[in-house]
Amino acid sequence: VRPGGRAVSKPATDDRKKVGPLSDATPVGGLLGDLIAAKADLEARNEALQLVNGLSQRLQRRLDVTAIAAETVDVLVGHSQAPRVAFYLLDGEAGVLRLVAGHGFTEQELALGAVLPLEGSASGTAVREGRVVSLGQVIRNGREVHPVAAAMAERGLSSGLCIPLTHDGAPLGTVNLIFPDGRELNPVETDTFQGIARAVSLALANARLVADLEHRATHDLLTGLPNRAELHRRISRLAESGTERARAGLVLLDLDRFREINDTLGHNV
Repeated sequence: VRPGGRAVSKPATDDRKKVGPLSDATPVGGLLGDLIAAKADLEARNEALQLVNGLSQRLQRRLDVTAIAAETVDVLVGHSQAPRVAFYLLDGEAGVLRLVAGHGFTEQELALGAVLPLEGSASGTAVREGRVVSLGQVIRNGREVHPVAAAMAERGLSSGLCIPLTHDGAPLGTVNLIFPDGRELNPVETDTFQGIARAVSLALANARLVADLEHRATHDLLTGLPNRAELHRRISRLAESGTERARAGLVLLDLDRFREINDTLGHNV
């Protein structure tokens, strides 16, 4: 109030800072880029999850290891755009890996890589150590490689992964992805491939379990020979496929005193 009694109005002030949608100091481009990157990463992971789940459901309906291998290779080729995909199964008795299905290999590479040893190959290392082996790292470290890897490296195909297939700690084989030089895998791709490997391993284990149960149900445990149930099944198949020119026949062989031998000397004899 001035001496004359007239009030003087004071401009209203607001102590709060005026903040717009984004202040001048906010890195709009950087924030927008982070949001776009996060959205792309989320979409890629969601797509990868759908891919793994879809493949797992399809493989669970297959009980043939060859069909499992072929479908796995088709899915990997379509997803990863890898020019070379190889599916190996472990032959435990021979101690080697055998090629079951592949894509994009030359005849020379198929011949060289038809059978891989557990010692002296990147795939064998993946099986023996139960870990993913980088083919490019093996070559860069100067380690000895299998002739099939050397042949592919001559054509600029020296990057890739050998992913082991295991179930309950037991090795089953490998899935190999071979890329051109310089092809880098992002974390989402690596996680996707390992998820596919787990789905494939479970499908292989189920197929082998069903095959083992079926063999036990249709074969004699002592001799390993087909039993009565298998005989009936085979005869039914022959009867269905028989024609006028090619008919099925059954021969019965009777052994004299066979029961006497069983009773006195035992079933093992």
